This record gives sequence, C-alpha cells and structure tokens, in this order.
Amino acid sequence: RYAPEWMNRPTTGAASLTGDGVKMAQKLGAATASMEQIKVNYLCHPLTAKDGVSLTAITPYTILVNKDGKRFVDENHASINFKSKAMMKQPEHIAYAVVDQTAMDNLKLMRNYAEAGYFVKADSIPELAKKLDVNQKQFISTVDKYIADCNAGLKNDKEFNRKIQYPMTKPPYYAALVTPSMQSTYGGLKTNTKAEVLDHNGKVIPGLYAAGAASGHEAYANEVGFAAIIGLTYGKIAGENAAASLK
Repeated sequence: RYAPEWMNRPTTGAASLTGDGVKMAQKLGAATASMEQIKVNYLCHPLTAKDGVSLTAITPYTILVNKDGKRFVDENHASINFKSKAMMKQPEHIAYAVVDQTAMDNLKLMRNYAEAGYFVKADSIPELAKKLDVNQKQFISTVDKYIADCNAGLKNDKEFNRKIQYPMTKPPYYAALVTPSMQSTYGGLKTNTKAEVLDHNGKVIPGLYAAGAASGHEAYANEVGFAAIIGLTYGKIAGENAAASLK
C-alpha cells in the first residue's frame, strides 16, 4: 500500500509483523506518520520465495557480483536502500556476495551459515565461478581485479572507490546468493510524548497507546541505535500510562 515497488520481496523480519496493530488503530481514526519509510535488506539469502536469512554482518568483507559476472555498486555505500535499488536493476534481482576466509574466521554466525549450506565454497576464484550461475570468465576477471587491489594494499578499490576494510586475500573463497528483502518499516501511529495515539485532528484517542514498530517513531534506518532506544523508552512510557489509566 505504501511502498508498492517492494511488493513480492522475501522478508528477513518476523512473519508476524503484518501491521495488525496499525490497521486496527486506523479503524478508530488514528493518524499515521512516515508510512513510506522502509528498510530493504539487500543481503538476504533467500530460503523460500517468502523468507530468508540476513547476511548483513559480511558487509565490510564482501563484494557483490551479478549473474553477468560484474560488480554494480559500492558495497560500503552508507545507504542500504541505495544498494537494494541497485540490485533490483540486476538480472533476476540477484547477486552473489563473495567473501574470503577472513570473514568466516571473524564471524561465527557466518561459519554457522556456511555449515548450513548458505554459502558455496572453493579454493580458488575459477573453481568458485564454476559452482555459480554466472558468466564465469567475467566473474573471474571481476573478482581478480578486486583481489589485485587488495594485494596492492590500496585503501579503496579502483572500480567503485569502495573502502577496503578487510582485504580479500585469504582463500578459500565463499559466495552466497542474495536478493533484496523487506527488513522492517518505520511508519506507524502518530503519538505524543505520553505514547498516546492521536487522531487526524491531533487529539488524543482515549485509552490507546503505541510504541516501537507500531508507532511512527521517525528513526528510519537507525533501528540498531536511535529507533531501539525510542522503542524501549516509549514502551516503558506507554505501559506505565496505560496501567495508570486503568486505575
């Protein structure tokens, strides 16, 4: 309804997050805020057409290569939605996230995912290319160029000026199929500082409180920091005020 361009994407969020609280409150005349604000996770490894697992921990380690064997974006770009939109322009809206053993050494969760079969593993880039649905010659050339930049000690790669935080120099190599997925939304019910829900005229709807994902907290993509703090704070405020209203 609010972001139709992302319809039919898999999700890395909870299956229960379908906006029921927002829709129920709207029927009571509640106003909403920032409903168009969303987070799309471009590093979703799809498990089914509807869901997948998030591989965002590999962000500083990975390069993204499409089916044509080409990179298409600065993988360290600050905006995850920017990278998601770039991936949506690629064949079949997919790419392969390529990392080396360094990522696996540093990230226990990714080692677990590799053991679960979410990554393809190979001792060399040509061997890895054979295991993927890509233009093999172009894939090898693309990844070899990036590895050469890493071996040269460059701080940024030549193709996209991407910051090289963890040089890709340690085989074996791994690749996971990824596609943009819905991660979370940032819109919700308009509230005041007491966590009371407001109607379209800015008036309080008696006995109705909202916090967290159900509220239009306007923290946008800062869900790990700012939005989490807002959710915790207003969850406490909403609970206390709701309880007090019953006395």
